[in-house]
Amino acid sequence: MDEKEQKKINKLGKDKEIELSKILTWHGVSLVILTVVSLVLLYAVIGNIIERYYQDTSKLTFETITNSLVYVFDDFVEHENMQIKQQLDDATIEIVTDPANTEKYLQEFLNQIDRKETTPSIELIDSSAIPQEIATKLTGKYDYVIQERMKTGGVLTKVFFKADDKHYLIQYEKNLIDNDEFVISINKFTTIAGIKKFVIYNTEMERVYFYGKSFEDAADETYNAKITDVLNSVMKSNESYTSRNISTFTFANTLRLNIEDILMEPLLLYAEFDMTTFLTPIIGGLVAAIIATLIILSIATTLARTSATKIAAPFIQLIESMKDFSNTKVFDESKLPTCKVKETNELIKQYANLAEEITATMQELRATNEELESAYQDLEMVSKEIENSYIDFAQQLAVIAESYDEVTGDHIGRVSELSTFLASELGLPSNVIENIRVFSPLHDIGKILVPKDILTKPGRLTDKEFEEMKHHTLYGAKIIGDKEYFKLAKNIALYHHEKADGSGYPFGLKNEEIPVEAKIVALVDVYDALRSERPYKKAFTHEQTMKIILEGDGRTDPKHFDPQLLKIFKEKSDEINKLWEAINARADKQE
Repeated sequence: MDEKEQKKINKLGKDKEIELSKILTWHGVSLVILTVVSLVLLYAVIGNIIERYYQDTSKLTFETITNSLVYVFDDFVEHENMQIKQQLDDATIEIVTDPANTEKYLQEFLNQIDRKETTPSIELIDSSAIPQEIATKLTGKYDYVIQERMKTGGVLTKVFFKADDKHYLIQYEKNLIDNDEFVISINKFTTIAGIKKFVIYNTEMERVYFYGKSFEDAADETYNAKITDVLNSVMKSNESYTSRNISTFTFANTLRLNIEDILMEPLLLYAEFDMTTFLTPIIGGLVAAIIATLIILSIATTLARTSATKIAAPFIQLIESMKDFSNTKVFDESKLPTCKVKETNELIKQYANLAEEITATMQELRATNEELESAYQDLEMVSKEIENSYIDFAQQLAVIAESYDEVTGDHIGRVSELSTFLASELGLPSNVIENIRVFSPLHDIGKILVPKDILTKPGRLTDKEFEEMKHHTLYGAKIIGDKEYFKLAKNIALYHHEKADGSGYPFGLKNEEIPVEAKIVALVDVYDALRSERPYKKAFTHEQTMKIILEGDGRTDPKHFDPQLLKIFKEKSDEINKLWEAINARADKQE
């Protein structure tokens, strides 16, 4: 940008600039924000007060119902069992005076029970069948305990009677449907304002009583499953349950009855309170307030939008200029916006300066990048030549090693291709597989330092000669050296005679201590050695070789090899045989 254009931008609208804060204040942004925040806080406070009030009221109502039901059930049970207790006391007195006729007196007691009730039963039971809480109450030589459980439309009564060392269980069920006084006592709680649903269950999750606004509620299995889930959690935790959603408060609790001489199983209460009746007037007021707020916000938004359009116009033009500069990498000053806002003008000036600096820097970077690309191509070419030299060197070493050993055909070629096959089946990375292909032929490179007479001796080696032969692994590692590029080759040469059970050499390594590349070459080397003819042995068939490797023959044992490699060797037996035969045939043709 030349000096003339810079002066033009600096002079642009200087006398008419207006601060951005004054424009925003003029259009009432602060008023809009304050109004919205105040209304939100007001709604939150009112909603919280309403929710707390109604929840506390509903909770108190539920607790009142729970406490009142205790008295209803207590009175009912006491009244219903007064005569039964008297009859049992009379029977007990007769049994004490004449224990030999215990069953007779108990049967007479059963005969006195109201015939409108279901047929009672009596049975002799073992003491171990009596619940612990009842057994602790049967303290006398002749004693009884009454246990009752509320059921759908009735009460199941159990009488546990102890007569000396015998125990009897008497059972009968009373029908409550016809008991108008009892039903009316419970129904009165459903008339409490706000009650939407009221349910009573026993501890066996059998519904004892149900009240709902519609008959469909009672048959809704999904809804009833939800209720039983809640009551199960109340029974397990022994704590009350409270929850809420937009229109309903839900409460659940355990109702425990404490009646003298009668064990009454607990009941589980579930109630829902509808809060819409209480909230309708308040919600109507809130809706009116919200409508008024929306009108105010609509007016304020129109004013703000007008202001925003004026303020955003130069920014939009500036962004377009930036996009154009980003795409074309060419800065065009004629596309810069004009503006009366002081801060916006300052931003445009800074962008113009920055764009010019970036343009200059990009030109320098292009020149530098071209130089770097040329240097990188040269470096890549040199690196490729070095890598090819390493590979050629490795191949020449392998040829030397093979020619120095006894004649075995294309031994190194077979080891290379079979090792590559196993590495692929094992799922090793591609670069590792390639290195195994190139460097596996070097496994016996150390033999060039072993005396020739030992290498080519047709008979069995002496212990001393064999010890010298074992040194070829150490010699191989020494020949290959410590270059990082040849690390895998060194591992193969040094460890390919190690065995998984630790019986190998030169270090007696076991299992995972042995590099995987050495394990692969070790197995392939043994396979090829068994299939190849040597001065001291004949060649074995593929089947014979597989039998020796997988089952052992005294010298070779499956425990020498990695189990995973043996599994692959067994599963891919046919492919390995075909691959070995193909390599051999190719080597014979080349000769």
